Amino acid sequence: KDIKEKIVQDFKREFKKSLKTILESAPDVIYVYTPASLAVEVPSLFPKKAAMRIKKIIRGNFYGRHPFEILEKIRIPKNK
Repeated sequence: KDIKEKIVQDFKREFKKSLKTILESAPDVIYVYTPASLAVEVPSLFPKKAAMRIKKIIRGNFYGRHPFEILEKIRIPKNK
């Protein structure tokens, strides 16, 4: 395998492990932040019940971004 494939496989394995812990709290709504190249694969890693709670998939590279900048991507505009 080339290095990129290995990295993606390692990511998937670790992501699934992390999901078990994260999903213990059973969130009502899930927002997925992922690189565009993984936008189809990442949601498919969620268990079916959790996948049904994915409200939005935000594509991009968020490395090094401030958490508020990331949260702005899902902000619901207030009606005036």
